[in-house]
Parts: sequence; structure tokens; C-alpha cells
Amino acid sequence: DRLKGVSRLTFFNALLAKAIYVGETEDVEEKVRLIEEFLELAETPLDQRACLEVICRLILNCITMDLPPRVKNRFPFSFLVLMAHPNGSATIRELCAGGLFNLFFQLGSLEEEKVFLERFIDVSRVFMHEERVVNLLLKTLVNYSYKIRETEEKRRLLGVMREFAAIPSTGDENQLVYAKGLSNYIMFLDAEAMDEKLRKLEELRQMIQGERFWNYAETYVHTLFKTAIDTEDLEIKRAFFRGYQSILSIRNDGPAAFREAAAQFLFNHFVDVQEIEEKRSVMEEMQFLWKMDGNDENVAREMARLLVNLIIDDPDEVEKRKHFALMEKIAADFPENPEILLEYAKALVNFSICDSPVNEKLEFLKKLFVLREKMVSGAIRKPQSETMTDFLCIYAQGILIFVSLVKDETQRLECVQQLPPFAKFRESLFADVFRSVLRDLLRTELEPPVRRILEEYMQEAKH
Repeated sequence: DRLKGVSRLTFFNALLAKAIYVGETEDVEEKVRLIEEFLELAETPLDQRACLEVICRLILNCITMDLPPRVKNRFPFSFLVLMAHPNGSATIRELCAGGLFNLFFQLGSLEEEKVFLERFIDVSRVFMHEERVVNLLLKTLVNYSYKIRETEEKRRLLGVMREFAAIPSTGDENQLVYAKGLSNYIMFLDAEAMDEKLRKLEELRQMIQGERFWNYAETYVHTLFKTAIDTEDLEIKRAFFRGYQSILSIRNDGPAAFREAAAQFLFNHFVDVQEIEEKRSVMEEMQFLWKMDGNDENVAREMARLLVNLIIDDPDEVEKRKHFALMEKIAADFPENPEILLEYAKALVNFSICDSPVNEKLEFLKKLFVLREKMVSGAIRKPQSETMTDFLCIYAQGILIFVSLVKDETQRLECVQQLPPFAKFRESLFADVFRSVLRDLLRTELEPPVRRILEEYMQEAKH
């Protein structure tokens, strides 16, 4: 009534000017008062679409402002009103959906979130043909479903996601969001629900197609990786491995994100299987993955981890040497990567305890000593503290093995004097292995100078 007689253009200009002023004024009380006026206006039957958009954008800009709870708590309701407004537009609805997505986790409780989510779903059903609205709703559903712990409610929300994702979208954007929600649901289910996990995994596998082939494949393989941890059933794990192989039977040009997920899955599967032929098969898949991009450090690191184990596990001497040669190539290809060099150090130590001539073992250990200089000299990328701790432990083991092999007393004494302080690698995952090697050496060591140093070292290692 107060605006009766004012032209539509004048009203729009006044509204826009006030919205700009809200963003610029430093008077907090006035800012709050004006925002509340806008919120009241949002709930009136405005017939000017341009004015609705101004109000919508203003509320969006206010989301990050430090405002009283009584004001911020009204934002979700205002977005829902504007989104459902009969004079709205696709742009306004997309802005409102974006606002709801951003506001969702600022609400006070899961119960509040659920109430607004249900309203968000109801309003979005009216506009299911609008891709961006559906996309933002799906993302909100995925995030909310991830937070809640009730299986039945998760299952219900997954059904809602499937309903909205069934509508085709440009670039499969909405289907990809659903795939993420499906993956989260699979990983949430416990081991007792393995049958349902397997059914949902097959649904996820069936989605791997089209222009977003590798995005789906990455989600699927990551889910396989996590799900395999939940079961001890080797047949299920083998089925997962076959599922993985089925992807690469279709395409072999996977991007970096897929290769990283695949390498993690393959390493875990390698650890799970016991038969050497199966382990070699996993290694072949890892090499195939590496051939997609020989510069991929993530794949190279996981392959190096496999090789460390194969050097010990493979009973075939010829195969063992092939594994070691490949390890040396990886170390040469990535001379500045401390994680790969750590795996190379493990391989050097592992090969030095295999059946091979003593002179060859000593040569391997000398390479380890050269590697130590490289690791501490700054010639490589700075290693994480855990990486350096583990390396020093492996290096110390190498010294003990070297001492057990050489006969020259002076050389043995000089070598044992190079042992790093035990405190530097006490927290290493391999510290217990080092203690075991040290105990074994003390059982046979008779030379007083060397034995004295080793005994002192053992005392330090006990504490």
C-alpha cells in the first residue's frame, strides 16, 4: 500500500540501491534492520521477477556475514519461499538451491537439517527438469546422508537420489553425484550386509560408461578398495579384482585420479592374496597401469611397494632378479622422490638376505650406504619425518647385515660406528625388526670392539 503509485522501474531501482547499501554500510544495526526488511519482502507476493532476484542475491551475499542467529536462521526459509515463488525463474531457483546447499550445515541440528531437506526435496520435485536445481539438491542429499548413521534413513535418501538422478543431465553431472552417494552408502554398510554391498557395487559398475567413463571408474575402484577391507572372504576379494580388470578390458587410458585409486586397490589386493601366481598377476596389472603414464609417481610408489614384497615372496630366482631390476629402474626414474627411495632401500636390504653370493649382497648394501648420503644431503625433495625415520631404521638394518657378512675386523668396526642413534628411528614401524636383527647378530658376534658397541646399542634399543 505504501508503494502504490510508484512505478515498477522506480521500485526496482530503489530496491537495488538499498541492496548495494547493505553490502557497503559498516553500521551493523542498520545492516541488520535492512536485511530483515528484505527477508519480510521475500515473503510477500511480489510480481517483479527482477526484484525477486535482487532479494535472492542479497541473501546469498549475507550468508558469510557475521549476523545475529535470529536473522541467519530465516535464510533457509526465505530461499525456499523464493525458490517456489510463482513469478520465479530458473536463475532464481538455481541461486536459491545454491544458498540452501551452502547454508545447510550451518543449521543448528540434524533435526533442523532434515526438516529443511524435506522441504528442499518437495520444492525441487516441481522443477526436476532444471539440472542445476537437481544437482545442488543431490549434493545436499549426499552430504546429509554421509552425516547420518541410521541405515534405513540412508537407504530412503539413496532412493530419493536415484529418483532425481534418473533424469538425464548434461555431461552426466547429476548421475556422477548419485554415484558418489551410492559409493558412500556402500562403504557405510557393515560387513554383515555384504550381499547388499555386492548388489550396490554391481549397480555402480554398470554406470561405468559414456563420456564420464573414468569418473565413474574412479568412484567404483575407490569403493572396491574400501569394501575389500571389510571382508576376509578371498573369493569376494578375487571377484573385486575381476571387476577391476573388467574396466581395463574396455579402456586403457585412465587419468591420474583413476590411476591413484587403482594403484591403492591393487596394492591391498596384492597383500590379501597368498599364491605367488596371483601376486604376479596383480603386479602385471600394476605395470599395465604404469604404462598409461610412466611419469605417474603415485603408481610408481605403489609398484615399488609391491616389488619390495615380491623380492622376498617370489621363490623363482630369475623372477626375483627381474623384480629387483624393475625396482632399480623406478628408483632411477624418480631420483628425487623420498618415498620411492625408501622402498628402494627396503629392496636393497631384502635382496641382501636372499640366497645370493656374498659379494653381490655387499654391493647391494654399499648402494644403501650411498643412498643414505643422498637422503640426508638435501639432493632430493625433503622427506616427511616418518619417511626419514623409516629410512634410518632400514639403513641401520643394512649396517647390521653388512657387519654379519664381512670378515675384515677394521671394516666391520668402521661400519658399526656408522649406526645412527636409535632414538632417531625408535618410532619407526620397522624398529622391532631392527631389534630382532640386532639380537641375532649379538648371538654370533665375538670380536670385543664390535660386540661392545652392539651391546651398548641394544641397551639403548630396549628403552
